[in-house]
Amino acid sequence: MSPRAWREPLPLKTYPLGPPDPNPPFQRQNHTWACYPYPLLDDVLEGEPTVRDWNALHLENEYLHCIVLPELGGHLYSLLDKVTGREVFYRNNVVKYGLIAIRGAWISGGIEFNFPTGHTYTTVSPVSWELGEDEGGAWLAVGNICRVSRMEWWVKLTLEPGRRRLKEEVWLHNPMPYRQRHWFWNNSAVPARDDLRLVYPARKARLAGGIVDYPVHRDVDWSRYVNHTHADDIFTLDVEEDFFGCHYDQLDFGMVHVADRAKLKGKKFFTWGTADDGMRWVDLLTDDDGQYVEIQSGLFETQSEWGWLQPFETKNWEEYWLPEHGMDGWVWANEEAALNFDVRGAFVQVGATTTAKREGAQLALLSDGETVWSQGLDLDPAVPFVFQVPLPLEPGWKGELVLTQRDAEILRYVHPPRHTTQPKVAETGENVVPKPKPEEECTAEELCERADQAMLRLEHKEARRLYELGLERDAECVEAHCGLGALDVRSGRHVAASQHLGQVSSHDHAALGTDWLVTLLQVRSGSLSSIPQAMGDGRWRPFRRPGARHHERSRELVLDEALKTLEHTTATYRTDSSTPILEYSLARMCDACGSEDEAENAFGRARSCPPDLYFPSRLDELPVLEWAVERDPSDWKARYYLGNLLSFFDRHEEAMAQWRAAVGIDGSYAVLHRNLGFGALHWEENAKAAAEHYRRAIERNPDDHRYYLDLVGIFAKHLDKTPAQRLTLLRSAPEAVQQKWQVAAHVAELLVETGEH
Repeated sequence: MSPRAWREPLPLKTYPLGPPDPNPPFQRQNHTWACYPYPLLDDVLEGEPTVRDWNALHLENEYLHCIVLPELGGHLYSLLDKVTGREVFYRNNVVKYGLIAIRGAWISGGIEFNFPTGHTYTTVSPVSWELGEDEGGAWLAVGNICRVSRMEWWVKLTLEPGRRRLKEEVWLHNPMPYRQRHWFWNNSAVPARDDLRLVYPARKARLAGGIVDYPVHRDVDWSRYVNHTHADDIFTLDVEEDFFGCHYDQLDFGMVHVADRAKLKGKKFFTWGTADDGMRWVDLLTDDDGQYVEIQSGLFETQSEWGWLQPFETKNWEEYWLPEHGMDGWVWANEEAALNFDVRGAFVQVGATTTAKREGAQLALLSDGETVWSQGLDLDPAVPFVFQVPLPLEPGWKGELVLTQRDAEILRYVHPPRHTTQPKVAETGENVVPKPKPEEECTAEELCERADQAMLRLEHKEARRLYELGLERDAECVEAHCGLGALDVRSGRHVAASQHLGQVSSHDHAALGTDWLVTLLQVRSGSLSSIPQAMGDGRWRPFRRPGARHHERSRELVLDEALKTLEHTTATYRTDSSTPILEYSLARMCDACGSEDEAENAFGRARSCPPDLYFPSRLDELPVLEWAVERDPSDWKARYYLGNLLSFFDRHEEAMAQWRAAVGIDGSYAVLHRNLGFGALHWEENAKAAAEHYRRAIERNPDDHRYYLDLVGIFAKHLDKTPAQRLTLLRSAPEAVQQKWQVAAHVAELLVETGEH
């Protein structure tokens, strides 16, 4: 059959999920788990499921049927191997949310595409998608623009004609004029069974306890699922091959992943473990589909590593997912085929399967370059070949298994594989963790390296401290000025950024990556004519205007086109719950064009927008909201939004000032009081004031269970350390709040503390 692509709803039993948290997630800032401007989705509800028709994208050829759910982050939901009738990945037949993802709600199964961070922002949210068919096969693409970074990702999945494999193409792009941290991991799940065996061509791995030998460590074979009693993250290291995967011995079925190791280094295994503390996740995440494990592929060797995506840089690569069966296992693979090679006393069991039909192929066993056995084959993806070759092999025998077709090599396996000959970890000293150098002994450059690592962890406050300390050691440290300039650009402090970046203007901007930071500053300040002309790489040149009149006409033309575009966009997306930034932007544009009536109308619509869930985060929004506050100082919503944005920029004192002004105008909005309570506690270290703000938030919205839990936390850590007052507070909440599992669990803990067993 010809590959085909189509869209068809998929009915799935779906458990309830509460609405997004209307409180900006400032508690996650300066942390790897920062997710602002996305709201938290942490209200996983108890209750009966209902059947929901999910939008599903389908691909199918003669061997495979693929289903992707774009409303759930673009998850690959199912990949059915039509040859064996088995799912290649773990298929969860219900949508049951657990609190695992960076925003809270998460689902298990299939493949989760993670960029620019793990269990990412849109893992259970809608993403963009496309479907198509062409000479290359049937394909679908899912992707998204990240609201935190404005970076973009796309994953294209293709089923090719006559191929028993799924092709994955990935594109990552940074459209911003400054570097940004990123990673990419395919989080693929497969069923957890006692016969599950991992096929990872590695000699060492990183576990929670450090670097260890792999697969056998402390006399335990970690390639066997049954040997993992408790949760484990295993990252294989220094892998020199392009494949990894798994095999089920009893089913004689498995999965192969292939990608260029130069582009995709990460090969990870995760399990919850077979003990009770791990198996409880079965009930939390599914109904009848049992436990799963994760077999992940990623850009970097471990998930504690991040990389920089440079200004305007695009990364792309290909990956392949192959089912295999009927060979009694496999040891070697590429995107075309998989081989098995198992020495069993006087016999060698060999097997071969390919992803496409190949007539006239040959499988040969070589020893010292001489063929000692060969077999002609007509290969079919649905029919694997297995042979037992009787050979008088000696211990330590070396040889090769080669699959060819018409003298063209398809796949070659060398025995023993090179990773098995690597020295043990104890012999290399890698299991000894060196003590970090004391901070007072670090040079300015070393402090900047630590600051860069803090930036990769999104710990901006710590990064700023280290950069500033670097400048104390060396006032001309280029790296420190660049780092502080980047932080100031991110937070909208253009004057401060100009001062830092101006210190490195005589250095090699291209090497440091700061040229586009300077460009950005000039564009933001409107000083296009002063952009350095010596950038010299041809990426951008300022438009040379021949005269003032032409300049004014060009400006009018640009404004006119911008106004038309903004009017169209605002009208298209104008609803009762539309984001107010469109209306504020339209009002500002009309004001600049002298259209006072239109400006006032748009401003009125902006003021009437509900404030829930608008969390501004872009530098573009800063001048718009500042203009709105200046135009109408009595607009409390504009001040609330501006405070949120300033807080995201780590400008906490300014944020608190805007929120206090907003409360002075209209104190009816509970989230405003919560923000002030959060800021009083964490930025001003005033627990008493924080508690009072949270009390006011509860008065205005007594149905938000988070306010009670936050207030209880303030009492426990800073004020009344006895459980009685906390218990009284929680018992005073409405019944619906007390029935929340988060609150009920806390009440249970307090009852134990007070002896009310």
